[in-house]
Formats: sequence, structure tokens, C-alpha cells
Amino acid sequence: MALIEVINDSGSVLIDDNFASYAIVTKGTASTSFLGANNQFDHYSGGMTQGCGVVVSCPDPGSGECFMAFRSAGNVAMKYQWRSGGTMYFFLSSNTPVSVSYYIFAPASLVGGNGILQLFNAAGQKTFDSDLQYSRVTDFVQVYSPDPSVLPPPYMDNTGWPMPWATSRTYDSSRTYAVAQIEQQDFWDRDGRGSAQAMISNRVVGCRMSGATAIFDYSVGRLGADSSLGDYDAAGSLGATFMVIDVTGY
Repeated sequence: MALIEVINDSGSVLIDDNFASYAIVTKGTASTSFLGANNQFDHYSGGMTQGCGVVVSCPDPGSGECFMAFRSAGNVAMKYQWRSGGTMYFFLSSNTPVSVSYYIFAPASLVGGNGILQLFNAAGQKTFDSDLQYSRVTDFVQVYSPDPSVLPPPYMDNTGWPMPWATSRTYDSSRTYAVAQIEQQDFWDRDGRGSAQAMISNRVVGCRMSGATAIFDYSVGRLGADSSLGDYDAAGSLGATFMVIDVTGY
């Protein structure tokens, strides 16, 4: 049983000293740029279009995990993250150079803070500090993959095919939002029919912000040619999972 709870008018618990919350450990603005051939973060062969990307980082909290929320006017995807040498790294991908605002969250008990109001659980772990900027989850968005029974026909013969299952969500225009990408899938296809050269493409799902509207759609990360085997091959799926975070004032 919690010793301290904050409850809203609807009876929902907003703060509880048994809850584990996440708070911003670092934030900033980064810009994706063309990576060049054979880049260690996002390899592509000569002859393929260059992808864009940027790596951002924060101190490794050690006993907990971090996650990153981001917002950009361009379509951006978080392709992967890793930890090394006391640092957490996040790789953001786009198909053109864009500016990205990012917010990295870690367990609040590991972030610090010395606010006038602090809550601790029975184990002595801090679960709330009025000095900290917390992850305020507004929405959970699942961008579904299409029905596997219709693959791969919608992907074929058209490198600019539409993504009919793309979606958007519009929120309170007086607030500012970012998205945390917690699942990423990608899709590769290779079409060599009727040509000595096969067209190879890679697509990933990302998000772009337009005011208070979050638009979830795919972007082409790679497009190029290779020797043709005269057929069509496809692997993977397009889908992703996002949390929408209210970062107003952050």
C-alpha cells in the first residue's frame, strides 16, 4: 500500500510512492546527415542512395534502462540503441538531412534532483522529485504491418508504393509532443524481373510532427541496383510501436 498518492478528479492515481517513474537525464537538438558508403552505423553498398543518420548518447545509468523520445518535421526513425563503455547510444535515421529534438529518459531514482517534494518507496528508492522532468505518456500508437496474406503484391513494381496502414494522431495544440519508438521493423525487397540489374530498397517506419499532429509513415532508407537474378524477393515487414510523450516546457 502506498504511503502517499496523488489522485485526479476521475480517481486515477497520478503519483504513487510505489510507482517507478522515468525522468529526463539529457536533452538537446541533433541533425542527421549523409552517412557515406560503408558507414559503421548504417552500411550501404556503392551505387545505393545514401541514408542519413546521427548518434546521440547519455551516461549509462547502470542498473536501469534509458529510452529516447524525439520530434522532427522530417520523417525520423530510431533504428537501434546499444551500450558501451559507460554510455548509452541511440541511432536516429532519416532519408534526408533533418533537425531532431531529443529527450533521453532514465529511471528517476538514478537521475538525481533535489526538489522541495520528494517521494521514496519502502526500499528507499526515489519515485518522485519535483526538480525532475518526467515522461508524461499521452498515447500509445501501434503502426501495424499489413496482412501477411497480401504480401508481397502491394510492394511490387512501384518503388513509391503507398503505405495504406500509415496513421496519424492529433493532440492538444497548446502542448508539445515527442515520440518514443519502442519497436521497429523494416522491409527489404529486390526486384530483378526483366532487367540485368535488380532494384533493391529498404524501408523503415518513422514519425514526423506537424504542429500537434504526429504522422507515422515509412521512408525509403536505401534504394539502389545490383546484379539481377531475374526474380522478386522480399523479406521483413513494416510496422512499429510508439509512445507519445508530452514534453511541454521541457
